[in-house]
Amino acid sequence: RVSGATVTFNNVSSTMSGGNQFEVASGTVSGTNVFAGAGTFAWSGGTIAATISLQSNIALNITGATGKALGNSAYLRSAGPGSWSGSGTVSCGAGSVLENDNIFTAQNDATFAGYTGGVGTFVNNGTFRKTTATGSTVFQQELGGGSIAFNNNGTVDLRTGSLAINGGYTLSGSPQLKLVLGGVNPGTQFSQETFAGAATLGGILSVTLTNGFMPTNGQSFALATYPSSTGQFSSTQFPPLPVISKWQLTYNPTSLVLQV
Repeated sequence: RVSGATVTFNNVSSTMSGGNQFEVASGTVSGTNVFAGAGTFAWSGGTIAATISLQSNIALNITGATGKALGNSAYLRSAGPGSWSGSGTVSCGAGSVLENDNIFTAQNDATFAGYTGGVGTFVNNGTFRKTTATGSTVFQQELGGGSIAFNNNGTVDLRTGSLAINGGYTLSGSPQLKLVLGGVNPGTQFSQETFAGAATLGGILSVTLTNGFMPTNGQSFALATYPSSTGQFSSTQFPPLPVISKWQLTYNPTSLVLQV
């Protein structure tokens, strides 16, 4: 457990076993390290100023109300399952990268924020999933000039609330956006994306129904809001409706609306 000290890794591999946990609670971790075996890498505070690779049986747990920082040019790659809970902001320095290659589950309405005037990046090569919380999980551009970009090469699966992308947004590979409808109120009853800048739309759009909800004629859902947008989804997957109804997807100047 790192608590108030500085730990420097010397380009080695640490093998965990028996459900062991390595925690960064405060202080700083630097250097280069690979975590192998099976266990948990917990991040509840402090600064990661290192290049760290977590192999597929190492879980990444970002927790707590304390703010935490990914330092300039730091790289945290997670090939195992990840989770993010608690209200603490994750501040990302210039050139920093947090890479998800598995399923990363946000269970909160907290913020990834840029700092030091540069651009940090969240790279999603697997599935970014939001559950539990019904507010906004935010990738923020700070007034001081720092920002956090969201690069989606996989699936964004919003089962609750909204994902607010206020920094850059890039699509590549075979991206997919999954949303759920459980009522007519955004966030609390249906999930959505919001963009502070231009939205890039593309890949597969998949919408499912939840909580026994069946929309009726005339109801509409703003699946995404933005000041402007480019692109369209290459394919869509919508749930069946009664025979007298059909889905209509409209690309408006400032919103993507699904209507019955």
